[in-house]
Amino acid sequence: MVIIHSMQEHPFNFSSFLQMGRIGEELSIDFVVSTGDNFYEDGLRSINDPVFEKSFSKIYTAKSLQKQWYSGKSWNQKNC
Repeated sequence: MVIIHSMQEHPFNFSSFLQMGRIGEELSIDFVVSTGDNFYEDGLRSINDPVFEKSFSKIYTAKSLQKQWYSGKSWNQKNC
């Protein structure tokens, strides 16, 4: 599964997170590639930054998404 622009914790995004889990299960995915800019505004400050837990770990909880994740920031549209 490829995520082009990951979404952060907003109430209207939860249905998208659930759908990602369903699709991951249907397709029996092996890994996830995230190419978007995941952590606004200031990025992560350390490996223990609570922003990671709030904006990532507690969102992508579907069993089908508990695979190897590969991440690479492609670009940030806010800087264009």
